[in-house]
Amino acid sequence: MRDIEVKREPPVELKIWMNQTISVAIICAKLELFLVQVFALQSALSNKVNMISRYILTDCVYVAVVTFVLFSSPIFAASDAYLDALSSEAENSAHVSPSKQKAGPSENERLVKLEAFLLKEKPTTFKYYEKLSSTDKVRVLVLYESSHDDKKETLAEIRKKVLDLYFKR
Repeated sequence: MRDIEVKREPPVELKIWMNQTISVAIICAKLELFLVQVFALQSALSNKVNMISRYILTDCVYVAVVTFVLFSSPIFAASDAYLDALSSEAENSAHVSPSKQKAGPSENERLVKLEAFLLKEKPTTFKYYEKLSSTDKVRVLVLYESSHDDKKETLAEIRKKVLDLYFKR
């Protein structure tokens, strides 16, 4: 049996920290462009305006530095208990042993079987089913697989579920 290779994603906190750092870097680049434009305009301005613009530039630089320091700190991303729980759950689910895996048909094959059943038995319901999102289709599949005893009752349950999901009731 083949070993399953699990691709590990970086922790959510790191992604948040990286996105914030990139955002701050973009802000700094825009600020630098602004500063270059201001310095180009300074040569045409008088001494008083130059002095005022230096104060403004100094303040902008201070604001940019403080913003960068605040948002680049991993403390803000790592302090959330929900993210910690999510991260640990992801790590636990990444270690799936091959013995726990099903040898049955794949989800796509089961969806095709459900779609063929709906198309044959309830073509109007199938039209609504086609327009559902993939997550909603899986919900209908779970219902179909759980109640496969009485065909008439199953059709009524599936029809109701499809219409509820389609109209988001």
